[in-house]
Amino acid sequence: MRARQRLLPADVQRRAKGLLDMLYTPDDLADDLGIPQRMVYRRLIPAGLPHTKDSRGHIWIPGPEASQWIDHLFKGKRFVLGDGQAYCMKCGKAVTIVNPKRWKAGKLTLLKGTCPHCGVTVNRGVKQNGQP
Repeated sequence: MRARQRLLPADVQRRAKGLLDMLYTPDDLADDLGIPQRMVYRRLIPAGLPHTKDSRGHIWIPGPEASQWIDHLFKGKRFVLGDGQAYCMKCGKAVTIVNPKRWKAGKLTLLKGTCPHCGVTVNRGVKQNGQP
C-alpha cells in the first residue's frame, strides 16, 4: 500500500511567504515557489488555489491569497463533522455518508458508507453506543 503523497513539498510554505502583492500567471507562481508548472495546473488549481480567469481565459493568481491558502494547507485542517458525516480523502471535504453501515472489530466501531460525490468508501469512527 502506497502512502498518500503531500500536495506540496515542505519548503514551498517558506517560499510562499515571499509572494508579492500582484497577480501571477501559473507559470510565474511555479517559478517563484520552485515547483513544476504542471503541479500548479494539475494539483493546486483543482485543489482550490484562489484564481480568476480573464475574458481571454488566462488564469491569474493573486499573490497574498495564494500565500494564505498555502499556509493554511500546512497548518492542518480541522473539520467539525455532523451526524452521519465523514471526511472523504478523495474529495478533500466532509460529506454525508450514503448507505451507512456499522462495522465492528474488537473495540473498533466504524460507520462505513460511500461518498455521494465520488463513490469511494468513507469511514468514521463511532463510540460503542453509536454516537460519533
